[in-house]
Formats: sequence, C-alpha cells, structure tokens
Amino acid sequence: MSTPRFDPAIEPRWREFWAREGIFRAGRRPDAPRRYILEMFPYPSGDLHMGHGKNYFIGDALTRYWVMRGHDVLHPFGWDAFGLPAENAAIKYKTHPRAWTHRNIEESKQSLEMAGIMYDWSREVTTCEPDYYRWTQWLFLLLHRRGLAYRAKATVNWDPVDQTVLANEQVDASGRSWRSGALVEKRELAQWFFKITDYAERLLVDLDKLEGWPEKVKAMQRNWIGRSEGAEVEFAVAGSEDVSIPTRCSARRSSSSRPSTRSSRRSRRPRTEPPSTPTSSRRAGGARSTGRARSARRPAWRSARAA
Repeated sequence: MSTPRFDPAIEPRWREFWAREGIFRAGRRPDAPRRYILEMFPYPSGDLHMGHGKNYFIGDALTRYWVMRGHDVLHPFGWDAFGLPAENAAIKYKTHPRAWTHRNIEESKQSLEMAGIMYDWSREVTTCEPDYYRWTQWLFLLLHRRGLAYRAKATVNWDPVDQTVLANEQVDASGRSWRSGALVEKRELAQWFFKITDYAERLLVDLDKLEGWPEKVKAMQRNWIGRSEGAEVEFAVAGSEDVSIPTRCSARRSSSSRPSTRSSRRSRRPRTEPPSTPTSSRRAGGARSTGRARSARRPAWRSARAA
C-alpha cells in the first residue's frame, strides 16, 4: 500500500484559519503556566536561507512542545534592521536603505508564514522603526545620567572597505574581515562604553543561581566577564637594597607570576624619541627578580617599544 504524498494545497486554508483565530497569540490561556521563547532576529539584508531555518525550526518545535503541554507561550519575532548589513546591501544594489530593508522584511515574513512557524506576529518588532529605537535611546540616556555610559578612546579593529569597527570574532585567522575580506587595521577611535565592570562581581555570583545551565556555557560566561583582581609584585633593583619597582599583574592568581628574566613597561601612547641620557634603571643594572635582567642592557624606552 503506497503512502499518499503530502498536498501543499491544503496549507493556505489552514494558515488563514490560524491567523483568523489567533492560534499563535500569547494570552489565550490566562490561567496556564507561562513560557517565553525567543530566537535571535535576522538581518533583513536579503531573503532567508537554510541557516535561518536551522535556528527558527528548533524554536518552533520547542514552542509547540510547551503549547501541547498546556502552557501559554509568548513566541515573538522581529528584525535586526538598524545596522551595517542592511546599509551595505543597499549600497551594493543602489537603492535606499529603508526601501531595501522593508522589501526584504516582507519577503522574509512570507517565507516564515509559509513554513507555519508559531510566531505571535502581533508582537513583531523592527529595530529601525521609531517605536522600537525610542526605547534604546531612552535606555542609553538613563545609563548616561547614572554614570554608566562614558566616552573614551580605545584601539579597535577597522575595516577599511566597510568603513566600520569589527569585533574580534569578525576577524579571521589571517587578520581579514569576515565580510569584506579586507586586511583589518588597528585604529584608535573615540567611542562609547558601558561600565559593565561595575557589575562584574554580581554577574559572576549570580551565575551559580542558573540551574540547568550547562557548566560549559557558564564557564564561557565567566571568561567573557573576565573579572580579575590580579596581584602586586615588587621587583628588586640590582645593586640597590633600598629601591624596588612595584608592578601590577593582571594574573588571576599569584601563582601565575613565574620567575622573571626581564621587566618592561608597555605604553599605549605614541612612540617618542629616546631620552637624551640613560635612565636610572640602566645605570642600576635593570629590574629583575630571578635570572638575568636582559632589559638592563637597553634604555627603558626601547624596552617599552619592544613590549
């Protein structure tokens, strides 16, 4: 006995029924346990592809699982539309970014609706629209008033083709941009920072409250937070019993400070001309703890450049 093939002609009827009855909307079961399921939003720089499907089909399966167990599930969707990918695509195809972005959103939404994924489209957000980014602006101003947003200079990865800053993860092993393929440059730029370090201790402590999280994932979070008190070490100066050089190390524990054979200081300031006279460190024989002080044979400015 042959199995009848699936007839896709029945799908439009049921999609219309689901939309009319609001089957996918949250709040239909006010007395049921609640669940919130969210996948990352796509860049609307083109239509969706199988890489998106691998992500969104899993979220759909999880949503259906909890719905069938009697839960009231909020499963919204949105578009990460306020950024570089959409702008670059618009430049490439010589069209206005807004027109390009909204056309792609419409096409991508049709693809998701055809797939029958259980999204509550009444909760749809588009990050390039004022009704969304008004809240990101509100949040930034609040952080700024509380002293948690500040402006400073820092060295960044600069893509000379896309004319933008890249995260370390966006630079491949050969030092090239993952998008444009250009050789990434190091530039010092003024930029905005959030003082998340003020909350490092709370973030670390509260990781232990996350029951059910894999230890591997929590370890990744600890490493990302990167809190480190370091250690303070004093290096004796050869030839002098009364002089020492206090040094702060960024090691997580004092045992990480191994016996030193040289001491140098790294500066982020631009290189300058060497001093006209040798430094006291050179005359005294250099700084060392154990072993031979290799930096003793060169002026301190050369040690800083070498570091």
